Formats: sequence, structure tokens, C-alpha cells
Amino acid sequence: MNKPDEPLPAACSRLAEYLQSHKDQVIREWITSVRWDPSVPSEALTKPEITDHLPNIFDAIVQAIRDECSNANVDQVQHLAARHTIVRWVQNYDLKAVLRELSLLRAGLIHHLSAFEDHAPDFGNEARRFTSTIVHRVLDDIVMDATQTYFGLKTQSDENGA
Repeated sequence: MNKPDEPLPAACSRLAEYLQSHKDQVIREWITSVRWDPSVPSEALTKPEITDHLPNIFDAIVQAIRDECSNANVDQVQHLAARHTIVRWVQNYDLKAVLRELSLLRAGLIHHLSAFEDHAPDFGNEARRFTSTIVHRVLDDIVMDATQTYFGLKTQSDENGA
């Protein structure tokens, strides 16, 4: 007989703790991915410039998972995504490079979500679907916020004749 699914708040908490405990590893892997990806112009940037807002964005994602995507943390994620995009604008990234960075972050988080599920066989199907949906929803919000911020900067730049 199958075990009943874990309550969803507990599932979110377990995943959040796992991700938080792997934060440094996720960030290191992301930096390596960014450095190797030809569509991200990172060669002139130092490691701190590449890392930039990622630790705070990561923490906001983990908190959103803990909060089960409550609106309490959405503003923080949006603010951090906007700040990161502005910094990348100043560093002459185009929108494609910003979105590629976020895509690499998604890939890293999904890799670690899968690793967590492999090490937590008692993590039920409902909890897996729910937490995966949360991770994707938060990352989709970051992509939308980054895109909106980038186009706002582009419009402002075009209006100023820059």
C-alpha cells in the first residue's frame, strides 16, 4: 500500500531546506554555466559581477517555496529581478543574455529539485508536482519581470536618443 502524500506545506519546507543547504553549489554551478555559455557576454566580468544579485534571488526563490508562493515574497523576487536586469543593462547585456542567465538558473534549480526527489523517496507525487510548479512559477515571474524591466530601459534609452 502506498503512503499518503506529505502535507504540502511540509513538502515545501523540506525542499526549501534542501535547496538552501545546496545554495553555494547551485551558485558555483551557475557561474560555471554562465562562463561557458557563448550567448552570455561574461568574459569581461569578475566573479562578483557575475554573481551579482544571484544569492539574494536564490534566497527569495527559496523563501517563495517556503511560503508556498504566497504574495508575501513576490515583491521581493520582482525587485531583485529588476535590479539584476538594470545591472546587466549597464554591463551591456542584451535581453537574450539576461534571459539565458535565468534559463541556466532554472536548469540548475531543476537539477537540484530532481536530486532532492531522488534522495527523498517518501516525497509523494502530489508534493513533487506542487513544488515543481512553484519553482517554475517563481522563475517564470522572474523572467517576466526581467523582460518588462529590460523593455522599460530600452524605451527610456530610445526616448533619450542614446
